Amino acid sequence: MLAKSFASLKANTVQKDKTHLWIYVDDDDLIMQHAIENKTIPDPGLPVHWHIAPRTAGLGQIHQALWNASGRASEVYMFASDKSDFATPGWDDVIRAKSAEHPDGVMLAFAHDPNAADQGTYPILGWNWVKTLGYFFPGYFPFWFDDLWMDQIGRMAGRFVKLPIVIAPVGGARGRTQRMRNVPFWTRFFQLMLPEREDAARKLIAAMNWSDEAARSAALKNMEEIAARLAKEQENFSDVYATFQ
Repeated sequence: MLAKSFASLKANTVQKDKTHLWIYVDDDDLIMQHAIENKTIPDPGLPVHWHIAPRTAGLGQIHQALWNASGRASEVYMFASDKSDFATPGWDDVIRAKSAEHPDGVMLAFAHDPNAADQGTYPILGWNWVKTLGYFFPGYFPFWFDDLWMDQIGRMAGRFVKLPIVIAPVGGARGRTQRMRNVPFWTRFFQLMLPEREDAARKLIAAMNWSDEAARSAALKNMEEIAARLAKEQENFSDVYATFQ
């Protein structure tokens, strides 16, 4: 799947010299390390940085580690996986064009994922977004929820846009999540942490360039309305359900 992902990058990335790929490899994954050493993995045609380190407890911690290792010097950061098919020719220039519309660097864009409708499963973050929050993903969760966490912050902050590009799992279907457990517990945990996401949205709104105070006030009002709606949706979740699950 990684080889197919690389092939899609080679075929559809326009500015390869400006697009860097960082890949986390568990230090006990000897098969992958041998493939790297023996150069048996196809060349995607753009710079690849292999980051070999111990297995993390959660998926979000992987992307945080890669952001740190990259030097935090890029204009835009995005999430992908080892089975991401970059199906749209010139996908990288589409992202650059949208980034140029937000010179303050506060942006959450996302690609279309055929398996996830309008949720930002492949988040694309502006430089000032990650600088302001201090993280790529929050790092609380073993699997899942990280993308939904960022999705809700983006909606509340008002910088949430779906791009006309497609990134889908290689082969078209999602694989089975191997390490996710106790979904009811993590669902309730996610819900109870809504105030932290609200605070993150406020920080991002404060970091944006505003033409006047009225525009900033309108953004804060919109954020509060969305937060209230999210809180209302969570009221139907039952702690009894979580207990019996």
